[in-house]
Amino acid sequence: MPSDALVKLLNRYGYQAVFLPRTGLLPPEIYTYVKPSLKRRGPLSDYMDTSQLTVNQGRLSNLEGQQTGGKRLQAAVDFLRSALQLLGISSIPKVDLKFTGASEFVFSFANVTYLSVDPTKIDRLLQQLTVPLAIPDDRVESGALHIAYEYAYATTLQMSRSDQQAFDIDVSGKIADFINVGGGAKVESQDNTVISFSTPDLQAAAFAYRAGRLRRSGTRWTFEPELVMRGSSATGPAATPPTFIAAEEHVIRVIDEPFSNSRLGRF
Repeated sequence: MPSDALVKLLNRYGYQAVFLPRTGLLPPEIYTYVKPSLKRRGPLSDYMDTSQLTVNQGRLSNLEGQQTGGKRLQAAVDFLRSALQLLGISSIPKVDLKFTGASEFVFSFANVTYLSVDPTKIDRLLQQLTVPLAIPDDRVESGALHIAYEYAYATTLQMSRSDQQAFDIDVSGKIADFINVGGGAKVESQDNTVISFSTPDLQAAAFAYRAGRLRRSGTRWTFEPELVMRGSSATGPAATPPTFIAAEEHVIRVIDEPFSNSRLGRF
């Protein structure tokens, strides 16, 4: 998916925007990116003992309410379907935006939080590791291997007209006539200007992550979170020092594909 305002903002704060295949993800996790495929390889704990790592949590108020760039009707429908899948809503029988009376829309996330592991502690832990991880050499040598040490989550996706005007039809109490997501989510109209989609039981779903590249020299591993894989155009305080971003200015769809026989069971 091409870049827009929200994706650029995420990049400036060091986040890779993603469409993930499931909810309930916790850092740290291993990924590989070989264009155009981003593959989730599973928790770092599948490869080594991570019991020393502490997961911290908090709110990301600076990302709440930040809107995408305006999307024309079909692009808006496509984004909506993908974003709802990101929130764990996979069955979307019907999306009809004609009631809005608009041809361009914006989206934003609400109730944004994060879970994070201190990347310096990951690096120290890896430097104590003297046995190889069961990861194919080509993925390591190509620079495609990285660890997501922080996830950004949201429970709610909001949609409105780009011009911020009210919808042509008052859909209060009958939004399901136009947008049907089955029983997988709560959908409601707010002041007939915003449609709000919430995850079941307000379960937080990850929509972006911060990561660092995982490198190996002999049997030694190092973690490089302050590294940009491709030249970054991000500017401003949030981008200094630069952070690893696998595919800048793009939202990548994640394939869930653990390495085979990854658990070593000895450290």
